Amino acid sequence: MFLSLSDSRAGMTHSLFRPFMIIAVLSVCVSAAAADRRQIDFQSSSGRGRIPLSAMVMLEPTLPAPALVDEPEYTRGDRNTVYWESGDVIDAAGATGYEVILFEVEAQIENRLLWGFVDVGVDSATFRDLPEGIRILYRLRYYAEGPTGGYAVSHWSEPVHSVQDWSRPVLHAWNIRDMQHASGMAWVVGQAVWIRVVASDSLYGGIMQIAIHEESRFSQDTTFYDIESPAVYMDTLIPYPLRTPANEPIAISLWVVDVAGQVSDAGSIVRHEFFWWTHEEETPGLICYPNPFHPAAGEKSVIKMNQPGIESGRIFDPFGNLIIRLTKPAGTLFFEWDGTNREGRRVARGGYIFVVDGRQDLYCKIAVY
Repeated sequence: MFLSLSDSRAGMTHSLFRPFMIIAVLSVCVSAAAADRRQIDFQSSSGRGRIPLSAMVMLEPTLPAPALVDEPEYTRGDRNTVYWESGDVIDAAGATGYEVILFEVEAQIENRLLWGFVDVGVDSATFRDLPEGIRILYRLRYYAEGPTGGYAVSHWSEPVHSVQDWSRPVLHAWNIRDMQHASGMAWVVGQAVWIRVVASDSLYGGIMQIAIHEESRFSQDTTFYDIESPAVYMDTLIPYPLRTPANEPIAISLWVVDVAGQVSDAGSIVRHEFFWWTHEEETPGLICYPNPFHPAAGEKSVIKMNQPGIESGRIFDPFGNLIIRLTKPAGTLFFEWDGTNREGRRVARGGYIFVVDGRQDLYCKIAVY
């Protein structure tokens, strides 16, 4: 069932709303002559009824005001649905001997007014094609039929308001500071990292949250960082403590959320895959990563140390045979081994050992598969 606005002279009926669907909204500017000719159809417990619009216009509010559910400060897109508890309104009116027959809801947009009627059994109304960046006020009232057949109208509800935000935020770039790269792998030193985020939103909105998702076999966590003052543009650094243990693969994804709850486009959600090593002073001699590693798949073993003066080392097989001698540039803290011997041939699967030249106490075992 839907309510309709009837023109008795022309015999025309114009649908206004269908319950639970997006409503059409009309200008409130109705002349007195037009009000005399038009009537509103409604459905009550006693059957279908009709009230002249002129009678509705002349009614003075006497019944208690209903209440709209509070609106968020910002609403996404160009549509907004306002809500109320029709059951509470019906009960309150019934306590005074009146039966609610329909609701009237309106949206005030600067110097414009949009309105419509909603069936008594409906708890919401949706306005569409709303402008962006304007504070829109919404109000609700109801009409009721008295025990003797007369009509009454309630006071308007206290207004609620919201601002439409049409646009998703944009994540322009993000990266993890001090990321190091070698052999197609990336890592950071230390469990606490700094993440730089560059993002923006429309002039009518603002970014209110940054979300960081950490994924590994130890963690599937999303952390939300609230922005104290929502920003239209930001270029900021965020401290983030990694939850995954050292030397384990990690994938980090990041997105931003604006004040209307809109999330940056999925196409801008870039994953960074890496692992973290302990600080040099915490590193126990040498660390080889990944371990085991798979040379046939193009992997390399990165051998990290905590002493910058070391420049060379050797890899031996389990029988003590020299496989290859490795060198690295001065000042760097890692060697790379591609799984080949001195002749450039790939070594067999098994266990190997890397020993720092002149330091038999500095070594690590490497598994090849």
